[in-house]
Amino acid sequence: MEEVNVIVASKMFKFFPLLLYKMKERKINLNITDCSNTDEVASIFDPLETDLVIVDITWADIYMSASVLIKKLKDKKPALKMIGVTKNCNKNIIPRLKILGIQGYFSWDTESLTPILECIEKVVAGEKHYCQ
Repeated sequence: MEEVNVIVASKMFKFFPLLLYKMKERKINLNITDCSNTDEVASIFDPLETDLVIVDITWADIYMSASVLIKKLKDKKPALKMIGVTKNCNKNIIPRLKILGIQGYFSWDTESLTPILECIEKVVAGEKHYCQ
């Protein structure tokens, strides 16, 4: 089973237990560090220990700007895998995420965990995946 160290900064991570269980079914064990905001992500990020960051990009002006956080983390670890997430689907944000070097995107506005699981699985595997 692949071990993946993940920092999650999303208040919407309500599917946490089920998501972890479903990822284990896909042979991926997510070791989650849950953060309350983007400032906390920046302060605990360890380039040697962190494999994936899932960040709520709807927090743009509440805490540290999501784009500032992304640049800060990518400067420390250029190969860092990142997924942006929003509460409601916003296809228009995908080109901007690609420019920022984000490998994946999904919205919590879904009737199934499948798109979320597929996005995480593909980004962990080194692929890009933007749910639309």
